[in-house]
Amino acid sequence: MSNHISFKWTMDIFLEGAYIAYRHNLKHSPKRFLGWLFIAMLQFGVVATIRNHTIGLLLISTILLIYWYGLRWKIRELMLKRLFKESKIDISFNQEGIVLNGNKIEWSRFRDAIITEKGYLLEIDNKASIYIPKRVFDSDSSRESFYSLVGENIAKIYKE
Repeated sequence: MSNHISFKWTMDIFLEGAYIAYRHNLKHSPKRFLGWLFIAMLQFGVVATIRNHTIGLLLISTILLIYWYGLRWKIRELMLKRLFKESKIDISFNQEGIVLNGNKIEWSRFRDAIITEKGYLLEIDNKASIYIPKRVFDSDSSRESFYSLVGENIAKIYKE
């Protein structure tokens, strides 16, 4: 059984997939604890400001918190937008693997899959990824067939 989907690779789809990868990688990385460190620094900064009337630590920790929780993704998004190129995506999938724009990728090359309410992010062994939004499937049966193949052939599946 073989299925085929075709869609236009738009900026919105590109950023949607990149954001899913970004959030997943941060969630499973020791870097996620940096935000907590910055919050602790902010608390020490408040105490230092009250006791010693010095605002150095408070200023530094505030800037770091604003970057960490407010600007980090926005900066990455601006960089990603510069890399984007619109194109047409053709994907066929079957028991052997996926054919993406004529390039065959066997299921064994996929390291893991991240499944969200918006789509499927399939990470390949060389740290490349394929993002397929759920909305590009022509039918529920085609989407369910793809989901079934992902479940059968990729060992690590994260549902987020």
